[in-house]
Amino acid sequence: MDQRFAELIKDGCEQQVMMAGGSGSRHTPYAKDSYHSAFINLAAFSRFGVSHPNFIGLLAVQWAGNMLDDWLPDYLAAAEFGWTPSKDEIMFRSCFQRINEHLNILPDFSNPNPNEVDPHAWDAIWLKDGKWDRDILKELK
Repeated sequence: MDQRFAELIKDGCEQQVMMAGGSGSRHTPYAKDSYHSAFINLAAFSRFGVSHPNFIGLLAVQWAGNMLDDWLPDYLAAAEFGWTPSKDEIMFRSCFQRINEHLNILPDFSNPNPNEVDPHAWDAIWLKDGKWDRDILKELK
């Protein structure tokens, strides 16, 4: 832990803090915790910041590459928790279902067009119905 952390959480501290909460990827390439664990972790950061007026937001960070398709629900959960940290227990199932319903409205999420989606943003893999489908880098060359 950084030695300044104790200073940042003291009453009256005016140094603004942007928390960096992740999905618990364990710093291992191409690995991340379950959505349930990620949501709990992100919510915990938001709850922590509520009692500290100088904690101004939550930055969702990931460490395992460009697997954005796996992380989009986490980013949306982080945004929601960051704006409205709940004191109540996170009802994971309903939260995850609502987020996925919104994501599945977007064609780029549910069935991305390889000609419109930056291959690097999708880790060179085209998704279909939210699942890994085929490598698009070979098709685009």
